[in-house]
Amino acid sequence: MIGIILAGGNDLGFWPLSSKARPKPFIELGRGKTLLQNTIDRILSILSPEEIVVLTGIKYREITENITRPLGIRALYEPMERNTAACTILAALWVEQKFGDTTIICLPVDHYIEHMETFKHACLTSIHAAIDMDGIGMIGIHTRFPSTRYGYIKAGDEIATGVKRVDAFVEKPNITDASVYAEKKEYMWNSGVFACKVGLILEEASRLLPDVYNPLKGLFPLASDQDYIAALSRVYPDLPSISIDKGILERAKCPMYVVPCPSEWTDIKDIDTLDSVLPKDSKDNHVPPRSMVVEGKDVTILGDDTPVITIGLSDVIVAHSDKGILVMKKGKSVHIEKVVGEAVKKGWI
Repeated sequence: MIGIILAGGNDLGFWPLSSKARPKPFIELGRGKTLLQNTIDRILSILSPEEIVVLTGIKYREITENITRPLGIRALYEPMERNTAACTILAALWVEQKFGDTTIICLPVDHYIEHMETFKHACLTSIHAAIDMDGIGMIGIHTRFPSTRYGYIKAGDEIATGVKRVDAFVEKPNITDASVYAEKKEYMWNSGVFACKVGLILEEASRLLPDVYNPLKGLFPLASDQDYIAALSRVYPDLPSISIDKGILERAKCPMYVVPCPSEWTDIKDIDTLDSVLPKDSKDNHVPPRSMVVEGKDVTILGDDTPVITIGLSDVIVAHSDKGILVMKKGKSVHIEKVVGEAVKKGWI
């Protein structure tokens, strides 16, 4: 059994907390641990360090190994980002070479999970479903509100305790449809966590994504860890960028199962969703020890230990780093990537 943590990330959407040198997986959740560290903690509840591999970009090697090496966890690197299908197939080929046709569980790094034991149980159930019923076992999250930001899984009949058949995948809906799904128990948010045999996911990859699978398969077996980045650099630029969900999971012919999970789950998509999971005081403020909020409520201050003081402000986020300062009314994260992209073009960032 091997756990694969996919630690890609968006730089601009989390500016100024993230940067090209420290993207989303390496920003803290206000509890002294990064998204990557929290994901490692979750998978360590069911696997040993030698059964875990982190996949991320080669430019994040140093910051990654500062986290993984002391724990005895291996890391695998890609020369550039090509979305989750390419990195999942790469990781699966690597696992096949190292461990044969074992079972894998893939976890995106950008999740916040409130109840660890509930999520752990769902992971174990999905793993057993994948092994016992020779398919792909996924984790679906019970909806808590209508959301247009998540894909949905429509569950069918229960075929084992805590396991249902996947009837359909639903793309991110409009608010009307999302409101309908939120009222129906058979619809769940797609967490992006799945388990299956390595051979099964590679068989589906060879059939559905030959433009990704064939160039990567042609590099294996890799001669040595030192050679693989150079080898990947020759084929990676030409790989299509597509998600594992759209490329494989939503089109797979193999049996698909979903494990409903009631855990509080948040996909950390932007600074607003990051703010939603941070600890708050009685006035809904999140304030570091060396900062102050005066005559304000629902204020979040993010950054290093540089003192920040707000007076008479409410419903705002102040995020700062050596890259710059962001002062934003809550709920406006959707604009960050575009605005920061314009600042980059101007040479300000």
